[in-house]
Amino acid sequence: MALRADQRAASFADTDNDGKPDLFVTYGAAWQHLFHNLGGGKFEASREQSGLCYPGTPPERCFFDYNRDGLVDCFFSNGAVIPSE
Repeated sequence: MALRADQRAASFADTDNDGKPDLFVTYGAAWQHLFHNLGGGKFEASREQSGLCYPGTPPERCFFDYNRDGLVDCFFSNGAVIPSE
């Protein structure tokens, strides 16, 4: 399975439990950034602190509380199957 370079995805989730939804954006498997919501319509890039950005991981993510502990969990999925030509 190969990821297409033009796959894009964006998700909002309160990844730091501060009550403000943060923005996670991907462009292919190489470009992944978490933007921490500072409030008032301002965001700050926090790629290194997030723990969510790993080179080569699929761009599709779903954020939800899987184990019902009150903290946001992240599910990675590779929904793209690109047939070889």
